[in-house]
Amino acid sequence: MQDYIVPNLHYLYDPSIKGRYFGEWDNIEMTEKSILDRIDGFLNFKDKSLEPNIFPSPLEMFKRISSVIRSQINFATITDSTHRTNFINGTHEPVISAFIFFLLKKMSDKSITKIDDIGGPIGFAEGLDILVFQDKNQEIKLELNFRGKNYPFELSDLG
Repeated sequence: MQDYIVPNLHYLYDPSIKGRYFGEWDNIEMTEKSILDRIDGFLNFKDKSLEPNIFPSPLEMFKRISSVIRSQINFATITDSTHRTNFINGTHEPVISAFIFFLLKKMSDKSITKIDDIGGPIGFAEGLDILVFQDKNQEIKLELNFRGKNYPFELSDLG
């Protein structure tokens, strides 16, 4: 995986300032229920941020990581098939959870309402693959592989 620091992949505008909300992020009982409640509570902010100068809303996190992924997809479609690019490495739980949640919500019948609808919170070390297939006519097909399931999607699903 590519290892780089990109502001759009981080959950804080300034990684040294966590603010009140993320300053208390890990101060929970580490049970499955409390972890689910923590990320569900965060995702329920949707397009709002409790501390707008500290961190973006979950929807904005989705848009920020989508912009990075879109640029990687664009790169993949201008290279020949012998090249491979890998996407995101080292993002924090709120960022990757927001990305997966909002992307799958856009691709579904809107029934995804909580993080446990996609199998629970996404851990720091958990992976996902975005596959880019391009035929000789320059038609592209995109596929998200996550937790053993394949989800075809459109570039427009990235916002």
